Amino acid sequence: VMEVSPNNLGLWMLGQYYLLIKDYAKSVDYFEEYFANASETAIAGTLDENHMLGYALLKTGRKKEGYQKLDFTLNHISERGGVLTPDYEFAKIYSAKGMIDSAYYHLEKAVAGHIHWGMSDFMELDPLFENIKDEPKFQRLVEIARQKVRTKREEVRKLEQSGFIPESLDEMELY
Repeated sequence: VMEVSPNNLGLWMLGQYYLLIKDYAKSVDYFEEYFANASETAIAGTLDENHMLGYALLKTGRKKEGYQKLDFTLNHISERGGVLTPDYEFAKIYSAKGMIDSAYYHLEKAVAGHIHWGMSDFMELDPLFENIKDEPKFQRLVEIARQKVRTKREEVRKLEQSGFIPESLDEMELY
């Protein structure tokens, strides 16, 4: 896939998949293969997600490299922005670094702000929250995020029922 399209994120996504199922060695392998083969444009697009690789490196015992990636991503997002939910990403990085108070500070800000559709579904599964996911405070924040998403989904459902927005693209009159 990378030979056909060096901008393809397939290897990056495989790295994330293996991180999710806790096969950290395979995760690192796919992330590193991606960085070895991807174009500069593709790599530039994933620099604000280097904390995923950093966490996998930590879990495989490559602590120095892992912390460097976590710090790089923290600085990259702080300086550049551009991510949908920076506080959520900061919370993940601080959690991975064991800086729990900072993780909760940013997670509370993320939950208080705009919750995108998938965030509440992924919070409990996110491997970077592994060290806090069973804490009552974390579970409370997950429930707050879920409730916000349920409320948004209900608002959309009401708009669909009122005819304000169509239930599918098939119902739209496209010119």
